[in-house]
Amino acid sequence: MHSCPDCGIEHGEPEPVIIEDNSDKAAAVEGEAAIEIARLETGRDVAVAKIVNRSADEETAAVIAGLQARVDVLEAAALPPEPEVIEMPEPEPEPEPEVEEVTAPPEVTAPKTGKKSKGWWDGYR
Repeated sequence: MHSCPDCGIEHGEPEPVIIEDNSDKAAAVEGEAAIEIARLETGRDVAVAKIVNRSADEETAAVIAGLQARVDVLEAAALPPEPEVIEMPEPEPEPEPEVEEVTAPPEVTAPKTGKKSKGWWDGYR
C-alpha cells in the first residue's frame, strides 16, 4: 500500500492492466481493406478506359469514313468521264465493182523525117 499524494489516503496496489497487442490483426484488416479498395479503383479505371477507348474508336471511324468520302469524290473528279459506247450496225459489204480489162492503146510513133535532132532541147521548142 501507499499513501496517495492527492487525497492522503492509503490505497492498495492497483491491478496491473494488460494491454493486448492487436496491432497485427488491425494491420491485416487494414491491409485487406486497402487491397479491396485498390481492386475497386482498378475496376473503375478499366471501365473508364474502355468507355474512352470506345468513344475514341467511334470518332476515329467517323473521321475515316469522312476521309474515304473525300477520296472517292477526288478520284471521281480526277478521272475522265467514261465515253459513251454507241453500237453501230455493221455496214453491209459493198458489191465489188466489175473490173474492166484495160488494153494498152496502140503505140503511136511519129513519122520519121530525115532531120537529125539537135539535142534534147529540140523537144521543148
